[in-house]
Amino acid sequence: GSRYFWDLVDEEEKDPLVALGRRYLRHSPCARIQPLDNRINHLREMIKVFSVEGIIMQYLKFCDLYGADLPLLKRAVKDFNIPILCLDREYGVGGAGQMKTRVQAFFEVLEAS
Repeated sequence: GSRYFWDLVDEEEKDPLVALGRRYLRHSPCARIQPLDNRINHLREMIKVFSVEGIIMQYLKFCDLYGADLPLLKRAVKDFNIPILCLDREYGVGGAGQMKTRVQAFFEVLEAS
C-alpha cells in the first residue's frame, strides 16, 4: 500500500509530464515494471527501517506476475522470521468479510507472540 505515497513527483522538473513519467516508472517497485531483485531489496529495506512484525501480502487473484512472485518473496524474507499472511483478492469487494476475518486473526497471532 505504500507504493502510492513513496517517491513523490519532482516539483523542480521543468516539464510536468516528464516529472510524472519518471515518478511513475521509478516509484516503489511494481512487478510489471521493476525486476524482482529491486522489489526484494525494497521489501527487505522496509522490514529493517520500520521494524516490521508481520507482513500482509495481497495480490489480485488472476495477476500472474504477483502470484508467481509470492514464493520468491517469502523466501527472500525467511531469514527475518516474520509471520506472513497472503491474501488473494478479486477486483471487486466480494470476499471482503472473509479477508477482514483473516486479517483480524493474523493480528491476534501477532499480538500473542
